[in-house]
Amino acid sequence: ILIAVGLIIWLSNLGVIHVAWRRDWPVILIVIGIIGLVKHIFKK
Repeated sequence: ILIAVGLIIWLSNLGVIHVAWRRDWPVILIVIGIIGLVKHIFKK
């Protein structure tokens, strides 16, 4: 979780998220979903 938050902060510092969020917010939600699934799998 901390790594994901750090990545989000780092990307927003670069200005990537602000551009991508307007255009590609569904893609970002899908990526977040995939990350959640991967974390769930690795917990087992």
